[in-house]
Amino acid sequence: MANGIPGKRKGCAFRLGLPFILAMAVAAVGILYYRHKFDSYPCCHKALDNAFDQWMMESKTNAYPNLNGDSVKSLAAVMPWVGRVKERVSEQYAYIPGLKPDDQNQAPDLVLLYMKKKTRFYWHEPRAVAPEPMWMVIAPGFYSGDPQANEEHNRVYAEPGCLWDTAEFKRRFRRTLDYLRENKRPHWESIVKEQEKILDAIHD
Repeated sequence: MANGIPGKRKGCAFRLGLPFILAMAVAAVGILYYRHKFDSYPCCHKALDNAFDQWMMESKTNAYPNLNGDSVKSLAAVMPWVGRVKERVSEQYAYIPGLKPDDQNQAPDLVLLYMKKKTRFYWHEPRAVAPEPMWMVIAPGFYSGDPQANEEHNRVYAEPGCLWDTAEFKRRFRRTLDYLRENKRPHWESIVKEQEKILDAIHD
């Protein structure tokens, strides 16, 4: 009799523990799936803003980096000031060269930086999420939210950037290329040629 009691307790503990183990396994799989599906997690955009400002100060210019219109090389120019997230920035963000910080005053719907994959995160605070994945866009001047978005849309943005659906993102992308062409920014021909290929490949 005495020998049977521990065995019963052990079996009971096993039965009680098994649902918990299964629940944890399901949760772990769910987290991995979530991170795979929405793995575009924004970096600190204030840090990016500071990196671009520092580059302009060091370069003694009022324009963002534009290395012969090459977007990758131009973005790489600010990496020494980005800090520990520079690899994430290089992998997750794309850049359209040729713009200046005050261009946003002339055209409030321009695209300076954007995340290459959609995200549900309004900023790098994980609790602030949109219902559906959208395109994270940062405008010249690194504004928080967007002057053309409604108040509710802007309310959740604690850092520069704004989420847009594919149609609006592509419209703003096209508007940026037209703006560079109209204002004949340095290397605008190379920029437009490179960026139009990227624009045509963007889809839901």
